[in-house]
Amino acid sequence: MSDIRLWDDKEEEIFSLQLERDTYPGSLGHPYRYRELDFEAGTQRFLILHPDDPESLLGDPPAVCHFEIARPEDVGPFIAVKNSRSSPFSVSAIIVDGAELIVPAALQYFLQSYDDEARPIRLWIRDICLDRGNARERDLYWSRFFSDEMYEKAEKAVDMAEYNARCVDKMGLWVFRQEWYADWKKARETLKQYELRPAPVRLGFDPHYSHSDRLLDYQYIPLDEVVGEHRLLVIHPGNGPLQTTLTHYPLNFTTYDAASYIPSTEPATAEITVTGQRMMVAPSLESFLKSLRGSHGNCIFWVDSLCIDQSNVVERRRHVRKVGRIFNSARLILRHLGEDVDPDVASEFLVSLNLAQAGQGPRPDQDPDKLAKLYKYLTNPYFKRIQTVGENSLTAATYLVGEKDYRGINEYYDVEIDDDMEEDDDDMEDASDADDLEDANDMDDNDNRDPEWASELVATSFCLRDTIRKYPLVAKTLERINPDIHVDLDELTYCQKLCFFSKYVTKQAQKYSISFCGLQNGAPRLLQTLVLLRSFEASDGHDKLFSCLPAARKEDLQWFDFEMDYAQPIPAAFSDFAIKWAQKDESLDIIAVAEPGPHVEGFYNEAPSWVPDWTTPARMMALVCEERLDVFCLSRHPEGRLYGADANANSIGSGEIRFSFENDVLHCTGLVVDQVDELFSVPERAEEGKPFFHLNDTFSKYTEWTEQISDHCESQEICRYDDPALAAVAMFHADVPYKWTEKVPEHPEPHESIFPYDYHRKKCDHPAPCPDNARYGDVKPLEIMRSAIRGRVAGMTQKGYMGLFPDYISQEGSGKPYLVSIIATCSVPVLLQERDDGTYKFCGSCFVQGFMYGEVCESRDADDFWDNVATTSEKLKIK
Repeated sequence: MSDIRLWDDKEEEIFSLQLERDTYPGSLGHPYRYRELDFEAGTQRFLILHPDDPESLLGDPPAVCHFEIARPEDVGPFIAVKNSRSSPFSVSAIIVDGAELIVPAALQYFLQSYDDEARPIRLWIRDICLDRGNARERDLYWSRFFSDEMYEKAEKAVDMAEYNARCVDKMGLWVFRQEWYADWKKARETLKQYELRPAPVRLGFDPHYSHSDRLLDYQYIPLDEVVGEHRLLVIHPGNGPLQTTLTHYPLNFTTYDAASYIPSTEPATAEITVTGQRMMVAPSLESFLKSLRGSHGNCIFWVDSLCIDQSNVVERRRHVRKVGRIFNSARLILRHLGEDVDPDVASEFLVSLNLAQAGQGPRPDQDPDKLAKLYKYLTNPYFKRIQTVGENSLTAATYLVGEKDYRGINEYYDVEIDDDMEEDDDDMEDASDADDLEDANDMDDNDNRDPEWASELVATSFCLRDTIRKYPLVAKTLERINPDIHVDLDELTYCQKLCFFSKYVTKQAQKYSISFCGLQNGAPRLLQTLVLLRSFEASDGHDKLFSCLPAARKEDLQWFDFEMDYAQPIPAAFSDFAIKWAQKDESLDIIAVAEPGPHVEGFYNEAPSWVPDWTTPARMMALVCEERLDVFCLSRHPEGRLYGADANANSIGSGEIRFSFENDVLHCTGLVVDQVDELFSVPERAEEGKPFFHLNDTFSKYTEWTEQISDHCESQEICRYDDPALAAVAMFHADVPYKWTEKVPEHPEPHESIFPYDYHRKKCDHPAPCPDNARYGDVKPLEIMRSAIRGRVAGMTQKGYMGLFPDYISQEGSGKPYLVSIIATCSVPVLLQERDDGTYKFCGSCFVQGFMYGEVCESRDADDFWDNVATTSEKLKIK
């Protein structure tokens, strides 16, 4: 631990990097010299700030000030500045009495931006007002007791760390960069470039890294946000109790690795030592950290549960936005999937599958043990974590960790740090050195560290899904082999979506030359990101929204006035987000993904009915954006509107905004065009054990509902459709009739005896999810139909239109009808239910065959139509 330096060990850490004065650009050459204090009289220095002084001597205007020396009792009102500890890795200068005083950049930034109504601005800042080069001054005043005494005498106290952090937040995460480390790269060789590892501790605390039975509880030191500081955990070598140190570094200053794992829900009962203090953690985390510990040298990791002060909601919020950059700056990511996981099973399965297809090996279904391991691997809870998406969205180098990999990881770090060991350690036997080096090289070349690990993962998941589909006995065999397995093909979509976001990268990461597939416009739009990730899991409901933001398109987050506040109740946070996004996007599409059914009554007791509850997985397909992934090319994922029920109306009409929010009430321009008249019964669940058994249920709904729709249309005097059956097929694939035609008889397809379709989709440019020239009987269009009718029930409206409505609605209860409505700036029809006070309850989105593409406008210009609605009708009030 000789390379660990305590921050407050009475040394001048700011100058410990031996920065020469001529390395600071624009140096005046007139260094400030502290004047002696009168120790007998008890005088102190007070910094008088001149914020209005126009003097500029170093190019950018520095803070200009002077010292006033007096007793605290005799001086005028002053402000005490707390938490003035700053990173020593970036320095700047202030002008004091006409001379230059070198200070950390954060202090200069604070003095340059701070203002107060009182004049003069008299400050007491421990790190400036005390001369740490004066031994007696340090002994008398550099203590916790004296600092607290000055805080009590001050008129008020200002937290510099929090003040700077708020300024940085407003300026879009601007950080001060020192030129001498601007060319940093995350190469392996840079690990030993900097020997100083500053470990800040509370003033007056001297841990000495003792093994006392009564250690003090660890207290976090605020981060220096001005230089983009973050904490890194140094794990010290050894075999006894876990000894660690939390160091502070600016991002991109030193090389480190990041640990990605599933946070434990077990109580924190294990004690570890962190910078000489005690910290309680979950036993599983202690075991994981010990497994990463080398036997010869220190290992440096970013571990979120330790490197983020979890009790500080403001710091947690700031790290949500930075987590992608933290993981992208890491040299290597260790993804801990659990003790019973074998990551190599994925690549082994692909090899055996290729051999089987070439006729050189058995079919995949003939090795159920391997399939069971593969299913457990691909449905690992790690892939369901919402935080995993943000951690992976901008990263490439990775290593998937199972229990058997720990030995390799330890040798990997030991070999690396052996280069820094003393010469006496070079007397090790050549064979041992060669073996360790070979093990390290093996890890470097391991397929699991390939930047294309995501491609392998998604390919394996799709192949396993197809295997279970084609061989119906596989699912029951897997469940028999492993009682913990219950085969659900939807469980395989988590790793697919994770890989989807790993493939997308925003422009700021391209400078690292990471290889990604072709992109359209970078990451998905924000609403589409939320829809795709809605089923992921989080221990804190806020993260179902907050952790999605870094994975979305960068442009969507610019000038987006939304504050991530973990202290805010979840319904209030989600409501605030929905309002801010609707205003920024100039669209009400976000309300269409709300599902205010009985399954989420608790949430809607506190939130308006138009607010999506992101903590609850979606029951229905989102009609406002595509949510299915293309197996062949993830970058072909469609974006933008799928429909245009409002005829693509602009958000601003003739001098008036089409929607607004007042006290949780949505005021919007819209029309009630119809109401639900009849809902069809849901057929019994299909029998399992047949090929594509998971689609038999879908096909049963299709056949029964198509028949009921045809019967209903025949019984009416006026039919809305030329061919009701064709219109129903199109609707069950979330499409419109004119894109479809009757199927031309050809040679029978293999699946036609199972799923006999009579229609197919014509080739066109329409962005609906159904593929062009789809062969009915193929699995892909059936999967699309399964998604389209998921969570929905077919029915008819009062005016004779067929539709797919949320399955949780009922014509009973309050007796109020469900009104089909079209809202300007919302791309799909929605259901409303009138309340007794004249307002409406939002009841979800719906697909109504005949209202999906602006038919309500009757060929009129959309803006003219909605302007006329706005002048002739009152706005709908939804709450």
